[in-house]
Amino acid sequence: MRIQTYERALIAVALLVTALIPATAQDAHYRVIFRDKGPESYAPGTPAYSALIAQFSPKALQRRSRMGMDPLVDSTDAMVYGPYVREVRRVTPRIVLTLPWFNSIIVECPQSDSAQLAALSCVASVQPVSRRRYQPLADVTCEPPLYGSDDIQHRVLQTPPLHNGGVYGTGVLLGVIDTGFRWKSMSTLSQHLKVIEEIDLIQGDSTTNNDTLDPQSQDAHGSAVLSLLGGWQHDSLIGMAPFASYILAKTEDMRYEQRIEEEAYAAAVMMLEIRGVDIITSSLGYRLFDEGQDSTLYGDLDGSTTWASRALNIAASRGVLCVTSAGNDGPSGRTIITPADADSVMTIGALAQDGVSPWTKSSWGPTAKGRQKPDFATPGVQIRCQGPDGNFSRQSGTSLSAPIFAGGLALLRELYPSASPWEIREVLRQSAQRGTAVDTVAGFGSPDLTSAARLLGPSLGSPVISTRDAKQSVIVAVYTSSPVRAQLLLRDPITGATSVSVGTRIEDPWYVFPIESQQLFRDQMDARIVVTTADTSMFASYPRDTSWFSVPRNALVVPCGVRMPGSVTSIETASLNTSARIANHPLLSGQQCFTIVGTTPPDVQPVIMHATTRQLVPSRITNHSSEETSICVEVPLYRGVYIISFTSATQSITIPMLVR
Repeated sequence: MRIQTYERALIAVALLVTALIPATAQDAHYRVIFRDKGPESYAPGTPAYSALIAQFSPKALQRRSRMGMDPLVDSTDAMVYGPYVREVRRVTPRIVLTLPWFNSIIVECPQSDSAQLAALSCVASVQPVSRRRYQPLADVTCEPPLYGSDDIQHRVLQTPPLHNGGVYGTGVLLGVIDTGFRWKSMSTLSQHLKVIEEIDLIQGDSTTNNDTLDPQSQDAHGSAVLSLLGGWQHDSLIGMAPFASYILAKTEDMRYEQRIEEEAYAAAVMMLEIRGVDIITSSLGYRLFDEGQDSTLYGDLDGSTTWASRALNIAASRGVLCVTSAGNDGPSGRTIITPADADSVMTIGALAQDGVSPWTKSSWGPTAKGRQKPDFATPGVQIRCQGPDGNFSRQSGTSLSAPIFAGGLALLRELYPSASPWEIREVLRQSAQRGTAVDTVAGFGSPDLTSAARLLGPSLGSPVISTRDAKQSVIVAVYTSSPVRAQLLLRDPITGATSVSVGTRIEDPWYVFPIESQQLFRDQMDARIVVTTADTSMFASYPRDTSWFSVPRNALVVPCGVRMPGSVTSIETASLNTSARIANHPLLSGQQCFTIVGTTPPDVQPVIMHATTRQLVPSRITNHSSEETSICVEVPLYRGVYIISFTSATQSITIPMLVR
């Protein structure tokens, strides 16, 4: 039977390969790389695993078995997800090759179609086959972020509760205007960043990294700015909105300071607005120019006179959230630059290393009409970022504060795609450090993004699906400042019959929805999460539109970057050792070393595993005696439940460890 199935699979694969003829003059070959392989689990025992292994010949499986592969097939072997391919076919029907191991297909289409393909939410990138696009393999981990010691922006703006819930700016489109971007050579950006388009308004092409006419430092500033927005490298740099989409515009010519650059800036704002960006951020400004060029008078900085300010005001009137840096010419007042004076832009100053005090060099107003500027301030001193050469450095300035703020806006925009700019601006003010006590240098100070998300609430993060054992459930972060009623709707995809599971709040902001076995009677069920406030005046759902998501049977689906709460984890107490204990238990989040008492010296290094995600935590024994053992882990421990196991001369130790 397997041989017959295998032969049918060969025929199916053959049908996916079209004759490899050279592309026409109008068309070209493009590699379409998908973001993932869909929601299916390919664990042994699942229907997807059984269907996948049936596609392989007995000889292939025997060869894999001899190599020690267990299981014999995995998600790498799985075909490209069918619904994604159908989305591509709606843009261009000619699929030339399918490459499951690389999770990609080769299509033949005109350049205009390639841009449409790149905009699809299921597509990670589109690359011309005619260009050399090899990149070294990298570990683009989807584990919860490890911010490292350089996390002041995340601590001050309170992004971790949003990141933990899977909120990273997904589905939000940011336009970044700067000097250039060498993002493809940067370890924090090259493997994951979704760049929709690049626009060079200096050379008139689509290359935003250095051109032949550019000075060596041309793209350094923009690259550092982009790393703070979209970086994703554990223990090195986690950006504010790493999974957002970006359009990059290069307008600043580092060879001179001329008024044409302000014109290019205004043109970029218009182009970005037309392309549908949700947010425009820039760390540029104009006031003084080279000899022979008229400088801008302070009287012109009235919020609506300069070309740059006018452009941002118009974009804001069309619903774009506009962010720019205040400038670095403090400590005196009346030192802002344009477009920091713009009425409708959110102008961002810099905070000192304590995250509260204004940085002495941060520019401030008021504008020529007496309007308070800046509006807000975020950390901007000794901020760790990455340059185009791949090296990390610490830099200071409002150029860093603006992208930190804009990335935070992307998290709110993901949660609330329909909220008006003034609603978002108002909750940012309400959540900010200074409340109504506006500071002339720091404005309202730094917002608390998690508080702002709650004030706009309710809204939901990305759900975790756990259906592998008897305790089946869906877990999701709910951001709200009011009591809510949360329900999980499960729908039979064939008959349309529905059932309901009522959510229980387990710890802020997490809700768990238990699923009874009779509710999950098919391999895959449709699902929606609906949340309403007690007075039913506010409503939220996941997905945020009218669609449904899938709940597969016998699967663990953890969205990228989600850090689940420890309280959802259950441990079989019969398997735990009761004689040993952890000193000063429970531990605190961020701790790296601890001591187990009541043990004899272990024979092997301990194994530490997160009880929910099953992720192993590298560790080592640093000291031991006849009664206690000291252990340190390589990275700080975060909130959750862990299992520690090791063997000594007289006993086998397995104990739980809680980190708060």
